[in-house]
Parts: sequence; C-alpha cells; structure tokens
Amino acid sequence: MAKIRDLSVYDGVNVDYSAYDGFVIRCFNGSVKDTLFETHKAGAKKAQKPWWAYMFFNFLYPVLPQIQVVINIIKSEKGNLPLAFDV
Repeated sequence: MAKIRDLSVYDGVNVDYSAYDGFVIRCFNGSVKDTLFETHKAGAKKAQKPWWAYMFFNFLYPVLPQIQVVINIIKSEKGNLPLAFDV
C-alpha cells in the first residue's frame, strides 16, 4: 500500500517527507497561493518523492481567473501527475 499525504498550509513545516511515498500539495486555496506550497514541494523533491499539485476551487469566484492563477503557479514545475481539482 502506498502512503500518499495531502499537504497544505495547515500542515506546517515539520513534515517527515521521507515517511511517505508521495504528496498531493495544495497550490491555491480559491483566493490566493498556498503559502507553504513551495516549502512542501521542495521537501518532497529533496526526499525524492513524487508530488503533484491540487487547487481548491472556490464557487464564490469565477472559474477562469482561478485556473489562470494556478497555471502561473505551476507553470515552471507541474509535478509528477496532472493538476487535481478539489471541488
């Protein structure tokens, strides 16, 4: 069984990245970039674990601007799997 962990700003910075097989990391919370996205991404990469980004979709705002922000966040590094949407 693979141990995949969901990470966001709520997980803080004390994550044992080596204890997991991969990570789904929130990059956007529906309004702003997740402030620990880059930290968690770097931790997963340093531990040589696969990671992929997900965005939290906010129904209170238009779809296209949210997608455009997320594309800008992940355009340089998309992760090991496609972007996931939390709706």
